[in-house]
Amino acid sequence: MGLFQSIFQKSGERFPKSQYLTFIINRDDVQTPIVGSLDVAYRDYPFQAEVPWLINLTVRVQEDNDSEYPTPEEQKAINLFEDILSEKFRSLARTHWVGRLTYDNVRDLMWHIDNPEPIHTYLQEIIDREDHPCTFEYEILKNPKWETFCAILSDVDKKGTIVDCAEINKNNE
Repeated sequence: MGLFQSIFQKSGERFPKSQYLTFIINRDDVQTPIVGSLDVAYRDYPFQAEVPWLINLTVRVQEDNDSEYPTPEEQKAINLFEDILSEKFRSLARTHWVGRLTYDNVRDLMWHIDNPEPIHTYLQEIIDREDHPCTFEYEILKNPKWETFCAILSDVDKKGTIVDCAEINKNNE
């Protein structure tokens, strides 16, 4: 058993201590820079196979603005929606929030889960009831080696700019 795995087993937890990384990536396949946040504590997560399903939920930016990013009001609504979803997902399955990306009038939200059925049912129910504050679509993919998360991390490592949110917040005070 590796050191990393033994640390998790000693604590009785399967959730690493979160380490958030905020970044900007310029890519040729999108119009605007990708502004993202990932929980990099999952970089070497030893229990990936236990939560092999990726939920990729894409929220559409509703406000028409030139920046192609959510307005401050819309950010609040999307963030609240994300919090509500995360809480509900945790009540339905073992859920690991791994990141978000914002670009080209969308915000992609990503979680890894162990059981897709109850979450799929829940998402379909809120779509059918039109009981959601944001227009969204989603897919749940079998991704046992976390290829999507690893690919984003690789992009950040190769060409991302790390953003110091503490410095931004300090400058905005």
